[in-house]
Amino acid sequence: TSTARPSATERASSDAAGNQQLALEQNQAFAKLTPESSCDASDPNQANACINGSFSQCVNGKYLSIVQCSKPLKCFALPLQTGQGVSVACTTMEDAALRM
Repeated sequence: TSTARPSATERASSDAAGNQQLALEQNQAFAKLTPESSCDASDPNQANACINGSFSQCVNGKYLSIVQCSKPLKCFALPLQTGQGVSVACTTMEDAALRM
C-alpha cells in the first residue's frame, strides 16, 4: 500500500487553519498575563507576548515590555502566512481581523 502525501497547497491550508487557531488561543492567553507573569523564553508560545498593550519579551523568566503600541495600533498574536506558528506585532484591529 502507498501513503499519499499532502500537496503543498493542502499543507499550506492546514498550516493556515492551525496558525489562525493558535493566534486566537495566544490572544486569549495574553489577556490573562501581567508583567509579573512567569515565562520560559525557550518556549515559542511564551517567548513574546502582548501585555497591557505592549509587545513584551520573556527575559530571565519575566516579561519585559519592549514596545508600547501607539494608538491606533494594538498588540496581537497573528497567524504566520507561511510556515507554522504565529508572530506577535503591533497592528490595527482591522488588519488583525483580516488575518484571522
